[in-house]
Amino acid sequence: MKNRNVILVLVGIALFHGGRAPARGESLAGTAGPGARFFLSRDGAVRLGTHLEVVMSATSDAAVFSELFQRFPEDLPKPQGLDAQTRAWTFGPIRVLQRTWTWEGIPVNGLSVTVNLDHAGHLRVISAPGLGYGAARQLTPEVSGEVARARAAALLHEEIGLEPLEARERLELLATRDGLFCSWNVGLVLPPPFRPVAVRIDGMTGDVVAILPGAADAAPLSAAPLPAAPLPAAPLPAAPLPAAPLPAAGTAAWGSIFEDSFLDGDTVEVSLEELDGSGTLTGSYANVWQYDLDNPPTYLSQTPGSQSGGTWYFDFTPIEEYTDSGPTQETQTDAFAEVMMYYHIDRVHGFFNQLGYYNDDPAVGIDRSMQAIVNYRSLLGYYDNAYYSYASGNVPGQIVFGQGEATDFSYDSSVIYHEYGHAVVNGSSDYAFYCTNDIYGSDCTQGGLNEGTADYFSATLRGDPEIGAYALGEWLPEYARNLTDPHRCPDDLYGEEHEDGKIWGGGLWDVRTAVAGNDTETANSTIDPVILATVTTPLSDDTAAGSAFSMAASILLTDAEIAFGNGSSAVGAVQSALTARGLLSCDRFVPLGTADARDGAFSTATRPGRQSVTVAGLQYVVDIPDSASSFTFAVTSEAGLDKLTLYARVDAPIAFSYGANGVSGVDADIEVSGTSFTLDAASSPPLEPGRSYYVTFSSPQTLSTALWGHYYSVQTTVAGAYNSDENVAHGCGCTQSGTGHSPPGEWLLLVPLVAVLWRRGVISPGEEKPGQP
Repeated sequence: MKNRNVILVLVGIALFHGGRAPARGESLAGTAGPGARFFLSRDGAVRLGTHLEVVMSATSDAAVFSELFQRFPEDLPKPQGLDAQTRAWTFGPIRVLQRTWTWEGIPVNGLSVTVNLDHAGHLRVISAPGLGYGAARQLTPEVSGEVARARAAALLHEEIGLEPLEARERLELLATRDGLFCSWNVGLVLPPPFRPVAVRIDGMTGDVVAILPGAADAAPLSAAPLPAAPLPAAPLPAAPLPAAPLPAAGTAAWGSIFEDSFLDGDTVEVSLEELDGSGTLTGSYANVWQYDLDNPPTYLSQTPGSQSGGTWYFDFTPIEEYTDSGPTQETQTDAFAEVMMYYHIDRVHGFFNQLGYYNDDPAVGIDRSMQAIVNYRSLLGYYDNAYYSYASGNVPGQIVFGQGEATDFSYDSSVIYHEYGHAVVNGSSDYAFYCTNDIYGSDCTQGGLNEGTADYFSATLRGDPEIGAYALGEWLPEYARNLTDPHRCPDDLYGEEHEDGKIWGGGLWDVRTAVAGNDTETANSTIDPVILATVTTPLSDDTAAGSAFSMAASILLTDAEIAFGNGSSAVGAVQSALTARGLLSCDRFVPLGTADARDGAFSTATRPGRQSVTVAGLQYVVDIPDSASSFTFAVTSEAGLDKLTLYARVDAPIAFSYGANGVSGVDADIEVSGTSFTLDAASSPPLEPGRSYYVTFSSPQTLSTALWGHYYSVQTTVAGAYNSDENVAHGCGCTQSGTGHSPPGEWLLLVPLVAVLWRRGVISPGEEKPGQP
């Protein structure tokens, strides 16, 4: 039975009140800001603060866009000479329409308009790009795809000495303020534990203009490589699925599973619902296969059950070797993992349907037969990871779970629910899974929303704040997550989405506890639908709020006011919980003391168009005492992150601007090449005691950064008297660290390689390992 709050929170919530309705043809830009997204709710209130009453009279999908462009001619892209495509699907009670453009079949990246309508034709969301669209065009490449592919492969070899397992190019047009220009997007598949990357090559010059994460996935530990043999694409349904739950196939089936994880000890017998009667674990909402090295060329197989008296039985047992020293590499069949995956996907699907979330989009929706693969192994053998592979092109989103050396990730329901949470995000708010550039540099908090949201729904469904207690805790317990841990913003920001996600996931768990205590049933019926409404709402492109965390927290607080009543005790509890985590006023400026060190991660950020440098995900703020005589800021990093530019600005955040070729300007008082600078009375500019200094750094964009990200330590030293040192360049110079120090911290992308090196004896158990807290 769906909760009664569903209509309130999913049909639309009015987040701001007041204002006026614009006349036909009046622009929104004057009130919502240039290039902003406009979020409308049930009564036409824009989330950014402008009140609108908009009811569309159009009846067909194409006519909706024609009317929309007439109403808001100044705000929506209307490119000339390009072919428009309209895609439509249902999202609960909402009809979603998306307009994209191509030129002679080539997709245009950076131009799209998405519209959400209810059954009465009321607008709920208008999502338009914040990027301007110029008239100049470079549509026909002068560089061939073969040349672009060779250039990308050469870059890979030059920077990290690897050859790609596979390289495929795709011609794209990018919409920038300077107009459209053509580029080749070359995807490089690399040996594990490296994740795939995409190298963007200028179609006119052959120059490398961007290096981007090439696989859209979000895993508990790291982004995942492609398998040794390509996984087949999950088939698209012949016709869109209905938004309501599909009827049961009518075939009775039973199977054995762990109710939570391998740590349960004993298995339980459960009814397997929604099976299609084929004798395999294929049903309305899950289509489970296992990665089978004995079954080329697809490397996939399904284990049939046994039938007796019209009932199917999937009564398999866990791999016994896990009770001792892990599974053997020769073990090729783990049918128990298939049953675990099927049952728990069906359970979490029903959970989201009960909260009111339906989505029949065949690529990203959950109301479809989602392909899931268990027992996956990489080229190195065991694969200690799991991931949700985001929809790309004609390939729908799917879930892949590895059979690790110490644990099978599919034996842990918390990880299954976590990855499924990414599917919900992918089909709704579509939070980024990586870092994105904005005025303050590189922002990883939207990726933190993605990870923290997936953690939260896994925890609230189970009534347990621990994520990965078996899958991770059995071999790397420091990487298992517990939402009761006291992470808060900005002090615990790290610049990496899984680490930063602990702040958001913990904040949601605190909200749950404040409203529902430890009662899972009460939480599912009261606060979970409100949280679902918040995290299925796309965010604005406007970053004036400081971070994706603060934007989402504000939406959650206002949603709670509407659900529970403004001034109610429940709203007060939500506000207190968010405030305690620092989420309502969360910016990306981390305070540092006068003799302080902080660890962070340095990830590749992306934005439409070209870019040439990567900016650190955080800015640090140091208050200089009146008595100070010198201030030193130093960055120590692993090898490969040494070509740095350091920035400082007095009493204001450092601001970045972007042009067609990436970062076009930096508003800073100090810009130094190197790994440190020192300010004193004699430096140029001189130290200004009693002021606050904002500091950060950037690095040339490299494949190494895109593959791994990097982790680093920053160190501040403020002295009362200047201490001369021959190794320090006086004035505004730089000191090369020259240490090669690998700072402590939990840079999760390094975990698979660290585990491999440790097991092979390259790193002994007694040494400090990269990524060790």
